[in-house]
Amino acid sequence: GQINNKGLEIAITAIPVKAKSFTWSLTAIFSRNTNKLASFSNQLYEMSEIYTGYDGDDIKTYTQRIIEGESIGNFYGLKWLGFSKDGSENIYEDIDGKEGITDNDRQVIGNAYPDFTYSLQNTFTYKHFDLSFLLRGSQGNDVLNISRLHYEGFGYFGGKNVLSSTLDYPNYQGGVIYSSRFVEDGSYLKMDNVTLGYNVPIKKNDYLSKVRIYLTGQNLFTITKYKGIDPEISLSGLEPGIDWATFYPRTRTFTFGVNITF
Repeated sequence: GQINNKGLEIAITAIPVKAKSFTWSLTAIFSRNTNKLASFSNQLYEMSEIYTGYDGDDIKTYTQRIIEGESIGNFYGLKWLGFSKDGSENIYEDIDGKEGITDNDRQVIGNAYPDFTYSLQNTFTYKHFDLSFLLRGSQGNDVLNISRLHYEGFGYFGGKNVLSSTLDYPNYQGGVIYSSRFVEDGSYLKMDNVTLGYNVPIKKNDYLSKVRIYLTGQNLFTITKYKGIDPEISLSGLEPGIDWATFYPRTRTFTFGVNITF
C-alpha cells in the first residue's frame, strides 16, 4: 500500500523582553498533518478496504475502516442522535432510506488524528531565579472511549461495575452498541512541566563554580472535555485513537534537585 502525508510545521523563537536583570524567551510551535491512503493494491493483490480496531470483548465489532482515498484513523459506525423521549431506546441516523437501522447505515463518525497540534515553551530569568514551563495541546482529535462503551449501561449490571453516568439515562436497559455516542472529542491542553530554579551566589574559589537548586513538576494538569482518563492516546499503527482498557495512566511527578559544578 501507499500512504501520502502532507503537513506544515511553524516554529517561532523570540525574546520579547531583555532587560538588565530580567529576560523572557519563548518558543511556539504549530504543526498540521493530513494523511491519505493512496492505494492498497498492486499487480498481485487487489483490495480497496479493510476493517480494523476490532473490539472482541463482548462487543465483537470493528470500530474503524480503512478505505482507498480516505484517511487512516476513521471511526466507522452508526451516528447516534440521542435517546427517545422516554429514554428507553437509542436513536441513530438512517442514511440508506430503508426502514430500520442496518449495517448500511454505518458511516464515518470521527477521526483519530488532530486537525493541528501546538506547544508553547516559556523561560523567565530574574537575577538568580529562573522559571520555565511547557504548554502542549492537540485540537480536533477523536477518541473512542472503550470504558464508556462497555460500562455505561445496565447491560453489564450484576457481572461488572457500571459507570455512574449510566444513571443519566436510567430508563435505557438495552445492550451495548458501538456508535458515535462513545467517540468523543479528545482535544486537550496540557501543562507538561514547570521548573523553578535558583542559582546560588558563590564567591570565586578553587572548589565550586556553580550551585543550582530546582523544583520540577511534570504532567501537572490537563484541560479537556474527554470523559476518560487521558485523551492523549496512541496514534501509531492502523487502529489509532482507541482508548483501550489496558491504558496505564500517566503519573504526576515532582522532583527536587541540586546541581553542583566543581
